[in-house]
Amino acid sequence: MIKKYNLRAIGAEICQRIIREKLTLATELKDLEQYKLEAKDLNLLQELTYGTIRYFTRIEGIYKHFLTKPLPKKADLINFVLAIGIYQILYTRIPSYAAINETVNALKSLKQTSLSGLVNAILHKVDQEKEHLDQLLKKETEIYAHPHWLIQAIKKDYPQKYKEILQANNEQAPFWIRINLNKISLDEYKNLLCDKGISIKSDNGISGICLEHFYNVEELPFFKEGYCYIQDLAAQRASLLLDPKPKEYILDACAAPGGKTTHILEICNNDVEILALDLKTKRLEKLKENLARTKGQITILQGSADRPEDWWDQRQFDRILIDAPCSGTGVIRRHPDIKFARDESSLNELVKTQHNILEALWPLLKVGGTLLYATCSILKRENSTQINDFIYRHRNEAIIENKDHDLIQALPGENDQDGFFYAKIKKIAVDHKCT
Repeated sequence: MIKKYNLRAIGAEICQRIIREKLTLATELKDLEQYKLEAKDLNLLQELTYGTIRYFTRIEGIYKHFLTKPLPKKADLINFVLAIGIYQILYTRIPSYAAINETVNALKSLKQTSLSGLVNAILHKVDQEKEHLDQLLKKETEIYAHPHWLIQAIKKDYPQKYKEILQANNEQAPFWIRINLNKISLDEYKNLLCDKGISIKSDNGISGICLEHFYNVEELPFFKEGYCYIQDLAAQRASLLLDPKPKEYILDACAAPGGKTTHILEICNNDVEILALDLKTKRLEKLKENLARTKGQITILQGSADRPEDWWDQRQFDRILIDAPCSGTGVIRRHPDIKFARDESSLNELVKTQHNILEALWPLLKVGGTLLYATCSILKRENSTQINDFIYRHRNEAIIENKDHDLIQALPGENDQDGFFYAKIKKIAVDHKCT
């Protein structure tokens, strides 16, 4: 049966929307029902789109070198056809002849055949000169495969480490899972993985296991029964730092999709009262789905963390976890579209939102209680600067007891984990805002 679609054509259109319209890869790849793709084709499409977006600014610098004049605006899609083709040649095991032929064939599906000769010629030149292409890359955006604003932001915050961070952002993310120790021990689950032929790369000795490769959740032993949860090692630290105790009343703000919520339940063996809050309906549905696997009982509310007057019943919390909306600059290797979804303007809005959430939720915490602020960002404006400003504003009420333990910035790639920030704040007095 002849396929009625070309994966490179679909991929080029997806990449165009990601770059030009700042959409997300996850959303775009979910919206493919019309093509009825087989699993192997969907996997290949994911590889092509994620990889092309990851290296786009570098690839763009390469193909522009071979253009004698800029492409016309009406042929903008050709930029992404070329990018898809070049990604295959440089970063996959697909034979170059197959990558070139399939990419040129994509132009028929896209009704752009007038430029077939140009695309074919450039792809062949890239293939012929692929051993020397690095010499063509002069701009930092091309060398590091990041947009200019992001390179500058990371360089400003980490002048000695920015090259390592940018490199880590372009690497394949590790596949960490968290084991539910209420159901099975770490060693017992490792044995189950080995029995299924699933290779283990490492573990953290507590409840985290890093696998050698990515697997579908159906392949993981007893996943549906709640024996494990897919969660990066850095994200697993949140609930451990929060240090919840049985019988406590805990607010998990911005809770969906539920990784940290379910972890809190596991730590307390379900003997804890949790109010899980999130604003978006679809994210709450995912939270409910994950809770169903663990059979945890919590209260779920739809609402905005910076507007507690809409949902709070005046009962104060023993602990509050704020997994704050952020730039996501610590998880770019998992979500390369973040490079293009964010800019200086959106960063300013996020910093303002984080500020508002901290101020809104602080009065909801009991004296003696703990607030854990977390982001998957590495930018100081969202992290250490945000928290230092908060502590100063509430200097008579809030402290960080142990800065070495309770103020943490993990960078991408360190200990094979994502970039995360944590600040554990203790409330020492009745809320009285400093002036």
